Amino acid sequence: METPNNALRPAKPRPWDWLHILSLDAPIAACAWQWALAHHHHLHLPPAAYWGLALAAWGIYILDRTLDGYSTAAVDQTARHDFYRNCRAGIFFGILPAITTVSAYLALWQIPEGLLWHVVAIAIMVTVYLASFAASQTKVARDLLFSITGLGAIILLSQLPISGDVRLIASLGILAVMFFVMARQFSKKTGNRVPKEIAAGVLFAMGCTAAIRFYAQEENILPPLLETALMSGLFICNLASISEAEHCHLAGAQPPAIPTAKWLSLTAILATLTWLQASRLPAGHHLQTLALVILAGSALLAFLRTLRQRLHPDSFRSLADLAVVLPLAIYWL
Repeated sequence: METPNNALRPAKPRPWDWLHILSLDAPIAACAWQWALAHHHHLHLPPAAYWGLALAAWGIYILDRTLDGYSTAAVDQTARHDFYRNCRAGIFFGILPAITTVSAYLALWQIPEGLLWHVVAIAIMVTVYLASFAASQTKVARDLLFSITGLGAIILLSQLPISGDVRLIASLGILAVMFFVMARQFSKKTGNRVPKEIAAGVLFAMGCTAAIRFYAQEENILPPLLETALMSGLFICNLASISEAEHCHLAGAQPPAIPTAKWLSLTAILATLTWLQASRLPAGHHLQTLALVILAGSALLAFLRTLRQRLHPDSFRSLADLAVVLPLAIYWL
C-alpha cells in the first residue's frame, strides 16, 4: 500500500496555512476581485453582494474539498484532505447548512431579482462542475448534484418570457442534455473530459463578475466577454501552477493535465493584445487596466513556477493565491 508523501504533510500547519485549510483563500480572493472591479467601474455594490459572493465561494470550496477527500488516492492526501476527512460530519450537518441558510436569505431578500437569476445560472454550472469532478467517485453525491442541476435549469427556464410550448421543448432538451452529459462524463473513457483547472477557473471568473455585469448594464457584449476571458486565463494559470507544484513533490505522479507554461503564455498574449487594441473598443481604458493586472499576475505566477521545486506545496499555494490578488493594486494607481 502506498503511503502519503511526507512532502505534502508538514508536521504542524503554519498560521498562514489555515487560510487554505479552512478554504478562506477563495472567498477573500473573490471579494478582492469584485471590489477592485466595482471600484474601476465606479459602482457601489450593496454589502449583500460581497457577503453573498464570499459565502458562495466558501461553501463551494468546502463542498468541493470534502467530496474530493472521498476519491483522492492516499498518495495525494494532504493536511487539507486530512482536515476535511476528519470534519465531514460537522461540515455536512453544521457548516454547509448554515452557509446555505444565510445565502438563501441574502438571495431571496437582499439582492435584486435580476442578479438572483444571474446567480442561479452560475449555480447550475457549479453543480455540474461538482458532479463532474469532486463527486465523480461518489455515486450518491454525483447523482444528487446532477438532479439539482436539471431541476435548477428547468426552474430558471420557467422564469423566462417564452411560450409554454417552447418552455416544454426546452425542458425536454435540458433533460436530454443532462442524460447525454452523465453518460459521457462517467463512462470509462474519460480522457476527453475538460480539465478541472479550466472549469474551476472559468466559473470563478464568472462568479467574480456576476454583480458587476448586472449593475454595470453594458450595452456592448464584447468588453464583459474579454474581461471574463482574461480573468479566467489568470485563474486557470493559478490553479494549474498549484497543481504542478504539488505534483513535483509526489514520487511517480503523472504530470498535470494542464500545460502550465502554455497557459501562462496564452494568457499573457491575450492580455497584451487586449492592451494594444483596447483603445478601439468600448470601455477601452478599463480593459487596458485589466490587461495590465493580468500581465502582472501572469508574470508573478511565471516567476513562482521557477521556484516550485524549492518551495513547500503549501507555501507555493499561498504565494500563488497572493500573485492573483496583489496586482489588483494597479486599479488604485
